[in-house]
Amino acid sequence: MILVVYHHLVLFCYGEERVFMSQFFVLFRMPLLFWLSGFLAHTVFTKEVFNKKIKNRFLGQLIPTIVIIAIYDFWFGDYYISDYLTSLKGGYWFTFVLFMLFSIYAIIDYIMDMFNVNKNIKALVLSTLAIIGHIINTHYYDSPNLLLNLLSITHILYYA
Repeated sequence: MILVVYHHLVLFCYGEERVFMSQFFVLFRMPLLFWLSGFLAHTVFTKEVFNKKIKNRFLGQLIPTIVIIAIYDFWFGDYYISDYLTSLKGGYWFTFVLFMLFSIYAIIDYIMDMFNVNKNIKALVLSTLAIIGHIINTHYYDSPNLLLNLLSITHILYYA
């Protein structure tokens, strides 16, 4: 998180090209954030655990993000609905993407647990899905498609 704050300070105060280390940190700061989030989110998903975690993430991650974007846009006179229609979500794309990636992972993990799939096979399936996501992402990145932007699909596929 410190690297994200550092990058934004450098970007908005000095201009990103002026600081060498900022370019270096961009290479791994967001992938590291997503990796750590996934690593810390791992658990055995039962129906009750899944429902509880999705509810907690929705209330603790998405609702505050939606409120902050609405307050910011209201304060500065922007049309806040347009922030939700872009893939960047007013700069808060990562909160939506983290929620969706967690949900996708939890659903896939729960389904595979129902069929008693070996954990090595689970890892292979999830890795294969991530690779397919990256391949699809290279074709559709920065798409003008409203549905892809609304769901931040390109970011989900990139960080899967």
